[in-house]
Amino acid sequence: MIDAFNRNLPFDRFTIEQLAGDLLPEATDEQRLASGFHRNHMINFEGGAIPGAVNIPYTEAADRLGELGCEPDFEGFLCDGPDVKSVALYCNGPWCGQSPTAARRMIEAGYPAEKIFYYRGGMQVWRMLGLTVTK
Repeated sequence: MIDAFNRNLPFDRFTIEQLAGDLLPEATDEQRLASGFHRNHMINFEGGAIPGAVNIPYTEAADRLGELGCEPDFEGFLCDGPDVKSVALYCNGPWCGQSPTAARRMIEAGYPAEKIFYYRGGMQVWRMLGLTVTK
């Protein structure tokens, strides 16, 4: 994500690469995202989501790393195998702190930081751009 930002990509290209990079022809490893994760509570998710998103409330993120390919361990999770997925976090808008909180908790629980991508614009900017929203 930082590399994409530093390349000063137009916002639409940046968003596509960060949230749907795995769908691009000949996608690079950096563009490939296994999943998009929406870190809001269910009431927010019911108002619409980015297509393909999976709702995991930010308060549960660190406890559900097994769903992302990590193996349970006595002290948390082991997240270093080939099945560990990359994730894209987003929430209500650029002012929302839920996704950064989820990312910090995931990293503290052992999730690799390089597999976490963050779409800061969230649903507010997504809708402002007129992009597709699923219900």
